[in-house]
Amino acid sequence: MRAGQVTWFTDMLVSVGKSDIKPMQLDESELSPFHQKYREALSQFLWKLRKSGRARSQTLPKNVKCLCPLLAKRKRP
Repeated sequence: MRAGQVTWFTDMLVSVGKSDIKPMQLDESELSPFHQKYREALSQFLWKLRKSGRARSQTLPKNVKCLCPLLAKRKRP
């Protein structure tokens, strides 16, 4: 996370009663397992979405379209 994101996230947690929050300091190599789990989860989500037929429909929530640009409709000139 970038510094601004860490601050925003910490403020959000404090606003719901969480305190004494310290960000983890990890090297890129330590993040590899998290990246792999994210890629696997995203692949499974996209597969299920395509299988359900919703991938090209307008019924996807706006945040899913933002997170999954492959599913968003492409604007052609």
